[in-house]
Amino acid sequence: MKPLKEGWWFWPPIVLSRYWLLQGTLHMNWAERCHRWSIELLFFLCTYFIISPYAGYPTAIISSFLIAHTICAFINGHPFAFFAHDLFWFSLYKDKAGFFAYIDGIRSRMQKKTPRYICGAVFFGSLVRGIFRDSSDLDIRIISENGFWNAFWAANWVFLERARAFVTGFPIDIYMVRSKDELYSKMDVENEIPVCVYRYGNKFSQVLPEIKSFDSFKRAFLSDNREHIR
Repeated sequence: MKPLKEGWWFWPPIVLSRYWLLQGTLHMNWAERCHRWSIELLFFLCTYFIISPYAGYPTAIISSFLIAHTICAFINGHPFAFFAHDLFWFSLYKDKAGFFAYIDGIRSRMQKKTPRYICGAVFFGSLVRGIFRDSSDLDIRIISENGFWNAFWAANWVFLERARAFVTGFPIDIYMVRSKDELYSKMDVENEIPVCVYRYGNKFSQVLPEIKSFDSFKRAFLSDNREHIR
């Protein structure tokens, strides 16, 4: 396990506060933010509808916001990646086989449903170098096809994967990107060639001309000769 990060910015109450407040929106593009805020608005309206008959207007508004925002912090955030990677408290996926099985599940779901609004999915991080720790998380990026609605539905796929990861306790760090420039500005593509989980159509090869195959990653990652750092 890695040592805890030092400095007041990484003090657990501060980390928890900024996680609850921001919930990864600074890393999202505008299309994913639209989806994210739409989900929170839906939760807010449902909560307000339930609370408003029993509380005054200001109380119902404030309470509904706090409840909706907190719900989103769990099901549309990365709580288990946050616990495993940022604070190093715990992880429910400490063995390679279980960790890989979840990644393979994402791949199988995408190949089965073939979402045409998504041109590809890749992941980065120490996993692509064969390094696995008990604090590892999955840094995966979903690449949308062109157009707002394709981006919006790709963001919805990301939301569902975050919710699934929350229910199963998997440490996932997942966002969607819309272009090559956005992906290269947010990820170290040149020094960390990603592993391909899913590809569809012609746009993917334009965004990522060089990738590692999933099968080669599988062989290396599950090999007994690869590094497994506790």
